[in-house]
Formats: sequence, C-alpha cells, structure tokens
Amino acid sequence: MLAIRALGTEQATYENYQSYIESDDPELVGNVMVCLCAQAGYLLDQQLRELERAFLHEGGIRERMTRARLEARGEPQPAAMLPTCPLCGKPMRQRTARQGANAGKPFWGCTSYPDCRGTRKFAEGGQGM
Repeated sequence: MLAIRALGTEQATYENYQSYIESDDPELVGNVMVCLCAQAGYLLDQQLRELERAFLHEGGIRERMTRARLEARGEPQPAAMLPTCPLCGKPMRQRTARQGANAGKPFWGCTSYPDCRGTRKFAEGGQGM
C-alpha cells in the first residue's frame, strides 16, 4: 500500500495506477481506490485552503468584479476615496451629527467607533480636511 501512495507524489496519471486498478486481486484494487480517495481528499483540502486565503486577501466575487469594473472605467477605488482616521488610520464613513452646534450636519467618523472616536470635518467635495 505504501508503494501505491508513493505514486501520488509525482505527476499522477491513469497509467501510473493502471496495473493496480486492472489487477485481478480485489484487495489490491480496493487499496488503490482507498489511496486515490485519500489523495483526492487531500487535494480538495489544499484547494479549499487556497480559496479561503484568496477570499480573505482579495475579497469575494462581488468585490473583485466591482474592482475590475472600476479599473476598466478608470474610476478610483472606493477605499481610495474615503478619508482615513487621524487617530487609528482606518477608513472613515459619513455620519450626521445628532446634537450640539453641528446637529444635522455631516461629518466623517471612524469605522471602528466606539473603540476609536476619530472625526474629520466634511468638506463640500465630500473629502475630509
């Protein structure tokens, strides 16, 4: 069985396993199938790990499609258009003041609020100052 497993370490083709698969010994054929199933499971596990890494690093399909569409149009990326927090450096989002002298007026607030209370004034062009 170890000899059969060793066949999977190189470029695996049907010809590599042909003599074992077409054998008259059912025990040998069964062992080959078990090894092939284990190798297929291992490869699928590796593919899932790579897909997870790519998803976390590059985003999902909608994010990648939006990024590609904006690049094709020559428009700036959404994250590039948002100001960053002066305290922690994370992106900011537009908020509206509820009370005080600026009630009803827009401002930029940190996306990690309430952990970070960084703010920026909202300029007419939409960017922070």
